[in-house]
Amino acid sequence: MQSSNTQGWQGNKRRKLWREACLQAAASPTYPPATRALYAALCLTPRSIPAVTPLLNTWEDHLWARTEMLVSERIADWLDHLGGFWENGMKPSDPQSSSKLHDLPNEGQWWTDVDKIVREMENVRVTEGTGGENPFHFAQLHLVLGNINGLLELVASTCRTRQEQEETPSRDWNLVVRFFVHLSLFLRTIREDIPTSAVDTILNEYIRHLEMDPASSSLVALYVGALGESAVEKYASYLARLDVHLPQTERESALKGCEKHGLDVAQVAIMAASIAARTILAVMPPAKGPLPDPSSGPAHITENEHGLLRSLDWLLYTGRTRDEALAQANNLIRYFLGIGRPVAARSTMDIVSQSLIRKKREVGEFASFQATEFHCYQQYVSLVDALDKVPTPETYPTGESATKRSAWKDEYLRAIDDAWNQGLDLLTHSWLENDALSPLQEPELEELRRVRSIHLPDIVIRLNYILLSSREHSQGNLDRAMELVAIVAEERYFIYPTFIAFGGNRLGEYLDGVRQVGLALLEVGRSPNDLFPSYDGSYADDLDCLAVAIVADLSTLFLKLPNAIWPWFLVRSHADPDTPKASNPFSSSITMHITPPSTPASSMKTLTTRRLRILAPRVFDSISCIFLVNQAITISRVTGLIINVRPIATLEDLFEDGKLDVIDLREENITLIPGLIDTHVHMFLHPYSETSWTDQVTRESTAERVIRATVHARKTLMAGYTTVRDLGTEGAEDSDVALRKCLSGPKGDLHPGVEGVDGKRGAEVADGEAECIRAVRRQVGAGANWIKIYADYPIRSRLNVVSPRMAARDLPLFTRRELSTMIETAHALGVKVAAHASRPETCRLLVDVGIDSIEHGLFMDKEALLAIKNSPQRVIWTPTLATFAEDGPYSQFMRFSKKSFQEALRIGGIRFGCGGDTGTFAHGLNASELLTMIDYGADWRDVLKWATIGGWECVRGIQWEGEAGHQRLDAFEKAAAKGYVDGSGVAEGEIESFEDIGEWPLGDNDVPLGAIKVGFAADIVGIGGDLMMDGKDALLKAFSKMADPFHPPLVIKAGRVCKLNGQELV
Repeated sequence: MQSSNTQGWQGNKRRKLWREACLQAAASPTYPPATRALYAALCLTPRSIPAVTPLLNTWEDHLWARTEMLVSERIADWLDHLGGFWENGMKPSDPQSSSKLHDLPNEGQWWTDVDKIVREMENVRVTEGTGGENPFHFAQLHLVLGNINGLLELVASTCRTRQEQEETPSRDWNLVVRFFVHLSLFLRTIREDIPTSAVDTILNEYIRHLEMDPASSSLVALYVGALGESAVEKYASYLARLDVHLPQTERESALKGCEKHGLDVAQVAIMAASIAARTILAVMPPAKGPLPDPSSGPAHITENEHGLLRSLDWLLYTGRTRDEALAQANNLIRYFLGIGRPVAARSTMDIVSQSLIRKKREVGEFASFQATEFHCYQQYVSLVDALDKVPTPETYPTGESATKRSAWKDEYLRAIDDAWNQGLDLLTHSWLENDALSPLQEPELEELRRVRSIHLPDIVIRLNYILLSSREHSQGNLDRAMELVAIVAEERYFIYPTFIAFGGNRLGEYLDGVRQVGLALLEVGRSPNDLFPSYDGSYADDLDCLAVAIVADLSTLFLKLPNAIWPWFLVRSHADPDTPKASNPFSSSITMHITPPSTPASSMKTLTTRRLRILAPRVFDSISCIFLVNQAITISRVTGLIINVRPIATLEDLFEDGKLDVIDLREENITLIPGLIDTHVHMFLHPYSETSWTDQVTRESTAERVIRATVHARKTLMAGYTTVRDLGTEGAEDSDVALRKCLSGPKGDLHPGVEGVDGKRGAEVADGEAECIRAVRRQVGAGANWIKIYADYPIRSRLNVVSPRMAARDLPLFTRRELSTMIETAHALGVKVAAHASRPETCRLLVDVGIDSIEHGLFMDKEALLAIKNSPQRVIWTPTLATFAEDGPYSQFMRFSKKSFQEALRIGGIRFGCGGDTGTFAHGLNASELLTMIDYGADWRDVLKWATIGGWECVRGIQWEGEAGHQRLDAFEKAAAKGYVDGSGVAEGEIESFEDIGEWPLGDNDVPLGAIKVGFAADIVGIGGDLMMDGKDALLKAFSKMADPFHPPLVIKAGRVCKLNGQELV
């Protein structure tokens, strides 16, 4: 304070007296409340404020009273400290004393009082208006306290809560948020240090309000621009949510308007298109699974499809995103065609053609592979248009004049000519298979293969129908139909596989059309040989199958075939399997395996009763890994299935007056488990310690090997293994099919024919996609219910003398396409695929292309194991530990296999098959694999589960997988129990229960295995010991005795008692 300012000061020279008088009056009970309040208001202190409080109605009244009290008290402190006539009745003090103003007493205490009073205002009660909960009041208090950052964090927290609960903003809340947005932006402008995340949250909340108000849409970009790094994504998300039915000018303006607020229009456009498409695709069917019929959907685009089309707009509004627009258009077209919606694909192409490719020369301005893909789609749409323009024969103007009939015919044939020429061009020029498309990623290439598999068969079938239907007007179109067959079968065009890829099933439809062509040829006196006018041996063998199907499957055609045609048929259907072909003796191989043995139903009918009951002290539940005590298991000898499992105590008549046979084991030290399943055996091999693999394959006759295999099968059964998966005869061709026939009943005819060096080879040779397809089909036709692929192998073993390390190295034997083709072909025929593999990269590739099980996996790493664990097809790994353990503890193979298996145990959740590569060591010792697994650290209960129900999950057919498999299993359980529950007591009743679900007669692969449960095969093994009490010790002891011919003491296969009390009964 300057001294000059003290001149002429005025004031109450008796201030203390005056204040005291007011305080006394405010406290006097003789005055009315209003009078006391008046005096209190003149001098507010902690003593007088109670007198004025009853008259404080609003939050502002309370704020005034408390503020006035604080200021009044502070002035009094100041005057006391400063001195002067106001308090002492004297002249003002020396001007120099004004410096005392900078050193007031109780400074800290006063600010503490201020903080206290302000915080009290948060909870003050009011009779009018809003209190401390009012956001603006709340903000005022925090601003007074200087708690700006805390205030912003609190507001941001409230915003997040409202956003999570998706609360609709109110007008008042909108005003509050707008206030804090402006406050935050002001503080940023003056460079105050405020929390960025909190401010962004508040901004996002206000932007949410603006997005909901169409009148405020022009402000969205302004506030989004203040978000910093997240601004582009935020505004793109806003654009992606805009109504797709808004006028194009408004949508375009919304995009381009963001540029003046600092946003990159191209980045926003790209992200908006991506977000919009992803959002809609999330609720649309994926381009996966069964192939759709492209003609079955609605004729107009759906609302979601319209939304996808409009997502493309964002890339079309600016010339800076032309390349991205064409790439996104291709993605959408590929998706639409992949779900069977050509009408939506066509609409996408129309948008692109109008906005981007107004002139044909402009296509060259885009990336070559993008332009090539788009041109393929243009070619397809043009062909479909041409097919649609062909009139139907029914529209022929029969009753009209010759001129009109001639004009109609000319137009009709011109339309067919146009469709044929365009179809020929598309089918013979690698549609969507062009090398120019190789820059696309593998998932995109897989989508293209799916598109081909949907639309090429449809084009071929439609074109064949049009050509066939027009034969009355042009006999030459039959020649075109025959040429079409040759094109379909020509390997280089790769059209025929599209009829069966991805589970496709339109081959029968096309064959029916081709048969009609054959009949039409006969009607005009021509030979079915004309179907293949220029056959020179270059067609795929699938053509032979096609030709045989044309002739053999149509009885009416059989009746009309002239004798001259039969040699043609015989030559094509019975090609000499021994005809040598040029092949690499060490090229990739395929082999097959089967699932023997069981007892045919016909042999059961000789038993004395139709049912067998076992009274067991302990039963292992392989599904839940618990033990059931004192159980009665009832088995149907007619179906070979378990029809009832229940506690003995619940049965009133255990023996049912001799109506069933009973095996009473209640006093025996025995535990019943499901029949064991070996997922990797070679019945036609015997231990290498006896005879090397090479000598077995090249020197032992087929007759000797078959005889040995029958002995091996018996040993396997008597060791408690009721089901095995034979993964190859190793050079004995299809003899395992014959073995299965002897063990399990007729399964079909044998079709031998394996190529290789000197006619002997461990597996069938296949090289190239066409050969791979042919080999798979041949083996499935021969009776295989699994296909085995050697995915990698030490094929350079002949270098052993000069380079042992290179000779021992496992090398990939197939390309990705070859592997995928074999697996797709097998799956289309209802057959699963196993693969021999050692390297981790091979295992990862196999999982990716859809393999069902992996064998060996000697050098597994964490990535390969995680790929197996997380595979959508739930791959099963059979590590074959026992065969490697045979080499001894110092073998590097044993160490690698142990390390891989233990790593899998640490990861957990991996599905195992229990198969030790039995045959490389003695048959009957199959349990060596289980013992090795336990020795390497696996829990014995898990091992027992893997060897029973887990084994069935491995070897079972495709018909048991997925939801359909669950329904089938449920039907089996009901059908199996029906005869028992109904008490019919006749075999026919049981048969009828299976006829209800179309499952009679039953074959080995038609029933579930691996559990002692109703509806499952009655494959039961009794092993010595009390597993429930002694656990691992009892199991190890029992499995260690499997080489003893008296162990296990009980073996039942499909309801037939094969071994009882250690004695073989069959």
